[in-house]
Amino acid sequence: RSWGFTIPTLARSLFKSKTIPMKPPLLRQYLFGDFKYNTETGKVLKWKQSGNSSGEPMFAEYALAPLWEIYEGVSQAAASVGLKSELFAHNSAQNGNTGKKTENSKILASTSGMD
Repeated sequence: RSWGFTIPTLARSLFKSKTIPMKPPLLRQYLFGDFKYNTETGKVLKWKQSGNSSGEPMFAEYALAPLWEIYEGVSQAAASVGLKSELFAHNSAQNGNTGKKTENSKILASTSGMD
């Protein structure tokens, strides 16, 4: 598996996982713009950065946030088994070699919609 994806593959993945019940050709028109998906109404709304708009645009919510969660999880897991973690370099308690044996360590991550 790789970390790369395209807007069409993200749209297909979100549709297949039932994260957003919208046909991929229509969904991909909204994924990389200033739009927000309202889970309560099932509608796509124009996203505004003003103070009264909550949340993130669709791409940030459904593409970037899951990647960041995986990255954080892998970094924390790596640090917990003694592997150096650049993400937590500022916090020496979570960084560096703890002397634990790591040759059989496995780090697994999964997130909804990113298959």
